[in-house]
Amino acid sequence: IDLHAERSSLWANLGILLVRIRRVGSAAEAFQRALALDPGNQKALYNYGLACQELGRHEEAARAYLKILEFEPGNVDVAINLGELYNETGYTAETIAVYRRALQHNPLAYRVAYNLAVHLERMERDAEAADVFRQAAGAGDERGDFSLYKAGEIYHRIGRPAESAAALTAFLERWKGDPRYRLRAESLLRDASAPGGN
Repeated sequence: IDLHAERSSLWANLGILLVRIRRVGSAAEAFQRALALDPGNQKALYNYGLACQELGRHEEAARAYLKILEFEPGNVDVAINLGELYNETGYTAETIAVYRRALQHNPLAYRVAYNLAVHLERMERDAEAADVFRQAAGAGDERGDFSLYKAGEIYHRIGRPAESAAALTAFLERWKGDPRYRLRAESLLRDASAPGGN
């Protein structure tokens, strides 16, 4: 930096190193220097948002994330960070809106879908939550598999047995994790198929 103080990338890299040694305030300043030199430096902007979020400078963090989403509306990491930032500060509707926008632009953003489904379930918007958990199941990883369980459980709870059975059957075919969820899924399936079952 002494030799090339005009290079935005050097300031951004310095900021990343400062974060690693827990000097987040200094890191934020380094990212600001990087952005002053190159306002389009997406790496610096993203990390500046993270640093501001950690420092409790929520409005600055939100502005940084929103600026990135203007250019990359389907960016999964940024959408999740901004959604969690809004959630931490009590802006639930904004959290939902950020996740929905990201999914409109990137339907394969399965982590975003999972987070959205969790928030919808907390808000007792069960039918929406179950549908979004089904979308999150596309990930094909353990979280995606668990999303099938959640979808099946919620569909069962709201009286949609055919959709519950489909989700739980798919879950049982894929699940390799905690056997308690397998047992619970099997129990829900039995309950749904019993005479007069849900």
